[in-house]
Amino acid sequence: AVRNRGIKEANSEFLAFLDGDDMWAPTKLERHLEEFGHRPEAAVTYSLSKMMDSDGNEVGFVVPHRSAPLSYPELVLENHLRNGSAAVIRSSIFEQVGLFDLTLPASGDLDMWLRISALGSGKIHCIAECLTLYRRRSGQATGDWRRMEAAWQLVLGKARARTPELMRKLEPRANSDKYFYFAYLAYENGNYNLAMRLLRKSCAFSPRAFLFRLRPWLLTAACLVGRLLPPAVHRAVVDCGLVCVRAASRLVLSSYSRPSAGEVA
Repeated sequence: AVRNRGIKEANSEFLAFLDGDDMWAPTKLERHLEEFGHRPEAAVTYSLSKMMDSDGNEVGFVVPHRSAPLSYPELVLENHLRNGSAAVIRSSIFEQVGLFDLTLPASGDLDMWLRISALGSGKIHCIAECLTLYRRRSGQATGDWRRMEAAWQLVLGKARARTPELMRKLEPRANSDKYFYFAYLAYENGNYNLAMRLLRKSCAFSPRAFLFRLRPWLLTAACLVGRLLPPAVHRAVVDCGLVCVRAASRLVLSSYSRPSAGEVA
């Protein structure tokens, strides 16, 4: 409702949302306006995000870079934007798709991106720079897996009504990915048994998507470690894993910042 009020009150060509616990890089808005200048067809540009904890410590790389525009099917399978603070939006698009859906208990941003991307290709573009810091903390709405599950089912129902044939193909994989995410939320809250049940549900939706990717196996191993080892040992193992994640994040980011051969020429 607050976002909708802001949309109604604003009179600028572009709008951006910054949630109260997230942060922007100083050059974020400047870079987004440059990107819109290069891409007049774009309705949304979003930056890469880093995840941080409640104290502002970096805990990992969030959003993978996409050089091509984000398509509707890709967005059904995974919310590449990850958080509302990553996006800057051309305000005229709200005249076509309407405002945020107030009936959703969560995931209103994902519903909005789906509605925008359904208009056609080239509507949502990624800026390959980490310009957003997304904070994860205990007690936030996105940490409540039951609330997120209820919202996902509503968003899924709207997508099913919008593109029924496509959703019949995408739904098993989309549900598998979402229930993996819900399992991660349960793991974060220390409920390892629930996390394992949700992982089994993720696998049941799409065994192929589950079994042939690394992330589900890593989370399964983390749940087993949490159940079998003392809390102090579990914490030490998790900290070691986070060190590896941060190192990988820095390597990925440094690869984005290197100029291509064409740019050097």
